[in-house]
Amino acid sequence: MFTVGAGGWSGFPAHKHDTERGDVETRFEEVYQFRFNPDQGFGAQFLYEHEDDNGPVYHIKNLSVIAIDKGYHPCVAAPGYEMYYFTIIVGESSKSLIQYFDPHHEYQVHTIPGIKDMIKKFK
Repeated sequence: MFTVGAGGWSGFPAHKHDTERGDVETRFEEVYQFRFNPDQGFGAQFLYEHEDDNGPVYHIKNLSVIAIDKGYHPCVAAPGYEMYYFTIIVGESSKSLIQYFDPHHEYQVHTIPGIKDMIKKFK
């Protein structure tokens, strides 16, 4: 998946999928491998478990791998760099992915062009 624009965000609005909650959220773990164009590009992977948490932020560069088993996990490329990531999502069932968006940012699902279409593809 390519992040929109050089210096763009991905996985935003911040979302998680670490709890099985019927039609609200499904439990899946995820592994990301990042690539940047040009290769010296870099970015940041945010991980936080609770809406009011300031969990860790990881510096990511070309070929970085991040495993995510819980929490919200948006990421961003530094200005001027394109970020691509390959992701593998695994779960205990074959249910469709249902993301739970951080309530502080969920309204942006309705304001960011293309987000609703992307979400539909997971169903």
